[in-house]
Amino acid sequence: MEKQLIVVYQRVSSDAQSLKLQDAAARRYLESQNLTGNEDFIIYLSDHDVSATKLKMSQRPELRK
Repeated sequence: MEKQLIVVYQRVSSDAQSLKLQDAAARRYLESQNLTGNEDFIIYLSDHDVSATKLKMSQRPELRK
């Protein structure tokens, strides 16, 4: 079976928000779907200080990757 690439995108707009919480939730979800085991096929992208309402998706550095 061919492996599919999985991309996890996380974004926070202030220091009051936590990428750690988003990361933990994403990892729990991947585990619940049996998508863990070969981390070579999982890419984690995180944007800090990026507003969801003020910036277009094309202006989010990590999301553009």
